[in-house]
Amino acid sequence: MISFYFLLTMYEIQFPSFFVCFLYRYLVLDGQTLSNLEILTNQEGEKKGSLLNHIDHCSTSFGRRNLQEWLCRPLCRIPDINARLDAVEALMDDQDLLDGMRNCLRSLPDLERMISRIHAHSMSKDVNAIMYGNVTKAKIDTFLKALDGFRQAQEVLALFQSHEALEQSAELKRLVSLTSQQGIFPDYSEELKEFEESFDHSLARRNGFILPNPGVHPEYDACADREKVHNFSF
Repeated sequence: MISFYFLLTMYEIQFPSFFVCFLYRYLVLDGQTLSNLEILTNQEGEKKGSLLNHIDHCSTSFGRRNLQEWLCRPLCRIPDINARLDAVEALMDDQDLLDGMRNCLRSLPDLERMISRIHAHSMSKDVNAIMYGNVTKAKIDTFLKALDGFRQAQEVLALFQSHEALEQSAELKRLVSLTSQQGIFPDYSEELKEFEESFDHSLARRNGFILPNPGVHPEYDACADREKVHNFSF
């Protein structure tokens, strides 16, 4: 089948989009198809009456974006579809777990947008990426909220520890398990601990700039000591 696909590609032969299902995990839906099926919007370009409008009960903005991506790129392999359905069924069978997860997710900031803003700032031609320095209070708030969000995200994992739902769905277990446990959830506890010990968060949030704690940044400590000596000499 793969050889046939490359043969078609070599001779620029057109083939139906459903053929892609056999080679990839996702079905290809072009803009015209999405419009005709009213997946994201109706024929008037509004969300009302669309498939997204009927099934969108997401608790977070990043979950809503992910659902929209799922609708635009639906799974096409039967094992993948069944795995996702099993994960949904496992959650729906335990209302307490589902409610607890929703409450945790609602308290999360939009980490995806925050990380994008932080990355855009670090890649700016006018501002160099720095860990310690005098920066605007708004950017410090964004950075600290992102750190708080990553801590809260770990609370979601705690809800699933040794829970029966994980036994019902291998896909759900994979999603909420750390990479060290054969899952896909990244373990960033060490990075969070490093940032926690590097500077006073409440002081940074109040003053709008970050000062490293003693012993964290030797170069900064040396400069601070030299400054104290010069100030004392004057």
